Amino acid sequence: MKNSVLALAFAMTLGSQARADTIEEAVGNAVVVKLADGTVERYHFNDDQTVTADLPDGQVSGTWKLNGSEVCIDLGLDEPVCEDYPKGKKLGDSWTEVDDDDGTTLTVSIEPR
Repeated sequence: MKNSVLALAFAMTLGSQARADTIEEAVGNAVVVKLADGTVERYHFNDDQTVTADLPDGQVSGTWKLNGSEVCIDLGLDEPVCEDYPKGKKLGDSWTEVDDDDGTTLTVSIEPR
């Protein structure tokens, strides 16, 4: 699961100018991560900086915060995961990322809840 949380963190992080716009698009919607094996994870970011993750093995909740040009997600499973993200993503956008841990391709999108 660390791989997908890292991918999500990468998918959500913003450059300093676009950060608020991308986070605003994610809050109230779902960030969907599709792993190479077909597994789908849905992350729900809330205004109060809480996050809920619907994972194949259940639901976990935690917190998120912006830290400079990174977004940090703490699901209480390990240390918080902080990553840089692409800029300017909007509701309906979909893009791919390469998982740093195993080299597989992940698809990330921002979808309505």
